[in-house]
Amino acid sequence: MNSMWSPARRLTWIIPAIFFMLQNVNAQRPDFLWAKGLLGAEQVTPTAVATDALGNVVIGGVYSGTVDFNPGSGVTNMTANGYDDIFFLKLNGSGEFLWAFSLGGESSEYLEGMALDPQGNIYVTGHYSGEVDFDPGQGVHKLAENGGADIFIAKYNSSGAYQWAHSFGNEYSDAGTHIHIDKAGNVLVVGEFQDPTDFDPGAGVAILDPFGMDTFIAKYTPAGALVWARMIGGTGNVNGYHVTSDARNNVYVTGRVRNKVDFDPGPGTHEITTTNNEAFLLKLNADGLFKYVVLPGGSVTSKNFNNHRPVGADKDGSVYLAYDFKSSADFNPGTGTVTLTSNGFEDIFLQKLDSLGNFIWVKQVGGSSTDLVNDLIVSESGDLFVTGRFNGTVDFDPGPGVVNLNANGDWNTGIYIARYNKNGELVWAYDVKRNDDTWPYGDGNALCLDKDGNLLAIGEFSGTYNFNPGNTSVLLSSVTENVLNGFVMKLKGTLSGMSITESGSGVILFPNPFNDQLEIRSVESLKDARLTIRNLSGQIIYIKSSMYGNNFVADLPVIPAGIYLFEVVNGSQRSTGKIVKN
Repeated sequence: MNSMWSPARRLTWIIPAIFFMLQNVNAQRPDFLWAKGLLGAEQVTPTAVATDALGNVVIGGVYSGTVDFNPGSGVTNMTANGYDDIFFLKLNGSGEFLWAFSLGGESSEYLEGMALDPQGNIYVTGHYSGEVDFDPGQGVHKLAENGGADIFIAKYNSSGAYQWAHSFGNEYSDAGTHIHIDKAGNVLVVGEFQDPTDFDPGAGVAILDPFGMDTFIAKYTPAGALVWARMIGGTGNVNGYHVTSDARNNVYVTGRVRNKVDFDPGPGTHEITTTNNEAFLLKLNADGLFKYVVLPGGSVTSKNFNNHRPVGADKDGSVYLAYDFKSSADFNPGTGTVTLTSNGFEDIFLQKLDSLGNFIWVKQVGGSSTDLVNDLIVSESGDLFVTGRFNGTVDFDPGPGVVNLNANGDWNTGIYIARYNKNGELVWAYDVKRNDDTWPYGDGNALCLDKDGNLLAIGEFSGTYNFNPGNTSVLLSSVTENVLNGFVMKLKGTLSGMSITESGSGVILFPNPFNDQLEIRSVESLKDARLTIRNLSGQIIYIKSSMYGNNFVADLPVIPAGIYLFEVVNGSQRSTGKIVKN
């Protein structure tokens, strides 16, 4: 079914005397701009995406075989040297090819994280085996593993030219799992390691000695010099998966922990003991010293996690988390109790904590099967964007509304992208779904926002998927039916007005989201019409009466950010919908 908004789109809301209760409401959707395929006969997996100050897009990931990385009419073939090689691809804001290069030896490499600084320099981390030349140009900078897979961090300029690369590791396998640039321009890296390792690539020595599988957090200058390195560990296992920072350069790390672990990397001790794999959120100050740690999902015997624990912080220091969970869990890390139970095998939860780690809210999204989240980013205004995959039919509105996305079958996998405001209320949900009967699998891997607030999304799929399930389909097909290929797509950051009607005459309110003023346009000329805006509790916050004609302006009072319900009554006709206050 076409799920784009149009003036003829019909909704039915049941409006009790006291408050509105939404019934089966489709959320507005952002405008589709473009989608490009990263296609090859063997697997192509984009794992990271970022944009620069000019709006250019850099994608990083891994691939096998031979792949043409030019999504336009030209050809830029690259062939992997080993089982998996790392690729980098740069496009302009319109999705046109700028450059691409690859890294790899005869063994296997994996890109886990990538970040860009304000000058467009590219910083990456991951793991590699064997020997790899990290200089894609005429020079040579080979790094060799010390035993199992080793950690690497590297820097390239905005043209893809080599700047520096370092490796860390010992006898067993180690990995860098995420990388982030803080407000001061320093490079934060998180990962896991199993042997005594020197994290200072220079003349100094900064050896961290783990108990088993432990987590490192390290800060480097833009030139690659060590600022500090910290370890969290103990007799149990702790895996750090994601790192970010706030406006004051405090550091946040998420991951999972099992058994006994000391989360204070300094001289103090802050031990936590769990019997199962549990999510954790750790906060350090800018010097890498302990602030707090919480288990945001509580203790649950059957919890299951993938290797994505995205975390973001807003300008006020509030922290946002996105995880998968199953069974039941208490999501209040404090003294209170907020228990949620998954609807299916695994559900998604979104959570907000204050700057001290205190509970603010938690939201749940999930259907009767498996629904997973892979990435979360936070805008300057505190809006959350998340992506991942879902099965069957899932309501992505955690509030009273119903915004169903359908993967075209209970056993098929759809890709979702959703936006929520800082209160956890749904702004919109967007789905990418299969378009044929081939073996279907799709996943949204990562997101970023460009300078204009447009959203870039990357992921992988097999078969044929429709990336614009609106009026004009945009289909991409994997080269081999059951082999995953990659995609990058761009959605418009600002929403066009939505138009919903029970009678067939369209009424549009825009911009949406809005600040203080709304414009109202009607396809049919209104005669003594009335606009009513209510909050989600049903309280009237604005009325505009005696509307005649087609175009109007509504100057709203100062109201909190959030989702509001509008109703336009024109004689026997009624138009209803949702609007969002920034």
